[in-house]
Amino acid sequence: MPNFKIRDYIAETAEKCIDCGKCEKHCLFLQRHGSPGSLAREILESEISAQAAAIFSFECSLCSLCTAVCPVDCNPSAMFGELRNEAVKQNLTDLEVYSPILKYENLGRSRLLSGGNIPRGCKTAFFPGCTLPGMFPLTTMQTYKTLLQSDRTTGIILDCCSKPSISLGISQNIESRLFILIGEIARAGISEILTACPNCYTTLKAANPPFEVNTVYSYLNRSKTEFYNHEGLQVTIHDPCVTRFEKEMHEDIRSLLDKCKIKYSEPLHSREKTFCCGEGGATSFLDESIAGEWQNKRGNELLEAGLPAISYCAGCVNYLSSKTQITHLLNILFNEKPFQKPKTFPFNYFSRFFFKLKTKALKTKKSR
Repeated sequence: MPNFKIRDYIAETAEKCIDCGKCEKHCLFLQRHGSPGSLAREILESEISAQAAAIFSFECSLCSLCTAVCPVDCNPSAMFGELRNEAVKQNLTDLEVYSPILKYENLGRSRLLSGGNIPRGCKTAFFPGCTLPGMFPLTTMQTYKTLLQSDRTTGIILDCCSKPSISLGISQNIESRLFILIGEIARAGISEILTACPNCYTTLKAANPPFEVNTVYSYLNRSKTEFYNHEGLQVTIHDPCVTRFEKEMHEDIRSLLDKCKIKYSEPLHSREKTFCCGEGGATSFLDESIAGEWQNKRGNELLEAGLPAISYCAGCVNYLSSKTQITHLLNILFNEKPFQKPKTFPFNYFSRFFFKLKTKALKTKKSR
């Protein structure tokens, strides 16, 4: 493996891992291939094993539960992510199997669906992500209009953060897309981005952009906005796995539920120990059994609460909706009847297109 970064991850995992089995307990991927330590040691001993590991790393959901439960501070998830990067560089994997999610990414950044509204003097912009405006366009617009009430110069950016390409290790897409997007935002004079999608939040923040990256949930929690009073409603919370180590975000979500007078419970695996919904790492395109295992684990644990569920990731809401009654947090904040039916394929694309047109209409009204 020529990549020095991946060598460091592999060597550290080989040295640190004590093969305790804690990370294998809930993970079908590790149960199938062995502990991170044993895998790392095999990779160091054999180039053939290294190539094999790079190929089957695409079965990993990259959910980082292994990292969260490790008693000796290993970071196996990072190792598997770097193995994916290496597999793509060495042409060891067929990316054609991921064409649906890559087409979704391409559409998200296309002229058809990208755009937005950057008013004169804009310093803060709302970045809702790809999925939320497609599934819940009215709620997305309500969120943006709420931000405008606090600051009429708040902008909105409709684009894709390129998380699918990052998960799949396609470095040329990251360089040609993510960094271009960051440059465009910076040149617009924007000093703060408010994300609704946790994946957008972690992706943009990890790129060390020349502007602040915060969540719209943090902003709303600290604002004087009045939300719908849902007193009497009880829910259980699904924390997206990408937020696993975002303790402040966890607290913001629960504080917003408190402000809506909602009583909530947390499943056994929540916050840092949360389960992946099954969508993580685009694993379902390669191996539905592993994705399905996570989906069932998460869905069953939410069902055990005997309550409807909420999440703050539109992708998680979409993926878990076949397993339990679930809605997006923003629907809770801004709707009297929060458990509305989401737009599904292909209508989600129409929703995104018309949402874009509505943001243009807002821009026209402001300019008059």
